[in-house]
Amino acid sequence: MEIDVLFLDVDGVLNSETLSYSELFSSDCVVHLHRIFAAVPDLRIVFSTSWRLYSNRHELLRHWQAHSLPTHCILGDTPEIQHSQRGHEIQRWLDEAPHNYPDFKVRNYAVLDDEPQLLNGFHRHVTFICDPILGLTPLIADRVIAHFASPGS
Repeated sequence: MEIDVLFLDVDGVLNSETLSYSELFSSDCVVHLHRIFAAVPDLRIVFSTSWRLYSNRHELLRHWQAHSLPTHCILGDTPEIQHSQRGHEIQRWLDEAPHNYPDFKVRNYAVLDDEPQLLNGFHRHVTFICDPILGLTPLIADRVIAHFASPGS
């Protein structure tokens, strides 16, 4: 089965600097993520956020479910290499995907993040950077949707 993969950060993407810790996900940002899911039917999520590590993973999934985001779309997490190496973690996941997920073939992928410096220059044409003050906006969501709709992107 061919799938599209979205490498997803949380802080600065699904929330903004104005939210408290207990809110974690902004309802406005989640609306735009739901739009992406609706437009990209074979979308799978790979968490690249630091929230995937340690005990925060449970909290991440709790908020994911509380906002009615599709849990069946969660494919996994990027491997942990070291802090500030997110681009390398994404590349390793892509390199290992054929072995780790033999039933899936990655057709297309994109990265949603708010810290381009952590991506180490990773494939800029597939990277969509959110303003951490705003999180995921309609414009960024539209660009992600257009990216997945483009053949050969």
